[in-house]
Amino acid sequence: MRWLVAWLAVVCVMVLGCGRIGHGTGRGEEGPLSPEKVAELENPLRAKPPLEAAKDQYRAAVTQMANAITALVPGLTWSMDMDSWNHCGGEYVWTDAKMAYFMAGFSGPIPDDKWPQAVQIVKDGAKQFGATNFGVMKDKPGDHDVYISGAGGIEFKLGTQVASSLTAQSDCRISQTDTPKPSPARSGSDRGKRLVTQVPDMRWLVAWLAVVCVMVLGCGRIGHGTGRGEEGPLSPEKVAELENPLRAKPSLEAAREEYRAAVTQMANSITGLVPGLTWRTDMDSWNHCEGEYVWTDAKMAYLMVVFSGPIPDDKWPQAVQIVKDRGKQFGATNFGVMKNKPGDHDVYIAGHGGVEFKLSTQKAAVLTAQSDCRISETDTPKPPPTS
Repeated sequence: MRWLVAWLAVVCVMVLGCGRIGHGTGRGEEGPLSPEKVAELENPLRAKPPLEAAKDQYRAAVTQMANAITALVPGLTWSMDMDSWNHCGGEYVWTDAKMAYFMAGFSGPIPDDKWPQAVQIVKDGAKQFGATNFGVMKDKPGDHDVYISGAGGIEFKLGTQVASSLTAQSDCRISQTDTPKPSPARSGSDRGKRLVTQVPDMRWLVAWLAVVCVMVLGCGRIGHGTGRGEEGPLSPEKVAELENPLRAKPSLEAAREEYRAAVTQMANSITGLVPGLTWRTDMDSWNHCEGEYVWTDAKMAYLMVVFSGPIPDDKWPQAVQIVKDRGKQFGATNFGVMKNKPGDHDVYIAGHGGVEFKLSTQKAAVLTAQSDCRISETDTPKPPPTS
């Protein structure tokens, strides 16, 4: 997990030492890095095979894994729900570095008796990418979630519950279409100035990252999204202090029902814009909360809806407005654009405490929703240990 700690350390320096940071939108025109620093970061990546080659390689691997998994379970099928890329974060956030990203959605769950074989398939397939760091995030009957990670952000995840999903993420690469940027001419009066992109209403993100910085750099190890361990750095009293305000909110189960209803309404309205477009729920689950809640029972409801095709450019503004309007009831009013090209759009609408809706379209469209942190009805307060 040293790469994760190193990545977060870089984020700490950028956020706490260099002002505000963008919402994962890549390099802006006024990023805090000089052209020389950008070139210093990008040049080693340009020596690697390009992003396009990584996408071909990871696509082939995911296809092979998914085919092998479906062969274990009669009647199980799969589809490639996402074949795209994400901007790299950390020290590369102001560069052209991108990660290939794939998601394969299965038509149903992987049975418990076939789960170990399915995990082994992903483990074996991930080795060629140097991904050997294995971890379990969930392991209950009918509800499993594992990851296999490697250096530089490489990660494969396999999860099953009502349905199953397999995701793959590459290390950072440079696209063949992203040529090095020429250094702009600067006057002597410009030298030494630090340029900072002003991103409104992002204080919650900075605060969240600051908490992570303190936990990682000041409190030792951090879990891989696995919730509270038996040897977490927080005392039972501190855990209770963090959880008690969440226990005063409606439960995780109530949040899942509320977000499920909202996402259903959004998806129905979006398909109403495009004749023949359909949708299905690809994920209806939850994630452990991170930051200061990483050692608690706090969880976030998470839903993903996948559409049968793209949202046309002429319908995109209406689709975005549908998500904006419905997101308001959750306090999600902070709007941002991550991609905005013909046939390739990606936006987010965020609120306090991790609330976030994302809508994107390329070959197909995807809508995701994430709630704030809640406590499940089944997670009762832990009694303090006896001395």
